[in-house]
Amino acid sequence: MKTEIKQYKPSVTSAQQIAERARALITAAVPDGIRPEPLALALRVCLSASPKLAECSLASIFAAVYQIAALGLIPGDSRGLAYLIPYGKTCQLIVGYRGLIQLAVGSGGAVSIRAGVVAKGDEFEWEEGLEIGRAHV
Repeated sequence: MKTEIKQYKPSVTSAQQIAERARALITAAVPDGIRPEPLALALRVCLSASPKLAECSLASIFAAVYQIAALGLIPGDSRGLAYLIPYGKTCQLIVGYRGLIQLAVGSGGAVSIRAGVVAKGDEFEWEEGLEIGRAHV
């Protein structure tokens, strides 16, 4: 009896087909001045990199793609702006903290944003005014 071990290989054709079907949606959703091709390519890369994402319903993938296109973000790139995450058969858009910062600054609603790390259990003080600062106590 011959036992054959099959190595998993993501279905590139499936990822390509989903990305191609989403292209028209992406083109319609992206804000003016933003090219749809980088988002279409990023979607294809995300689908190829995460086999579980390709198992999500097309409706949820298209909904997440529409949302991310309307926001003008790119999923799965090295900047961590946004992520497409499979939850069972549903594709969920998660905007990263860097994406939230980009959206806030890009909207004109924020002049500046300062971020820092405070771990669980840390005590800290925050001061606003002419000299903004924080200090761990």
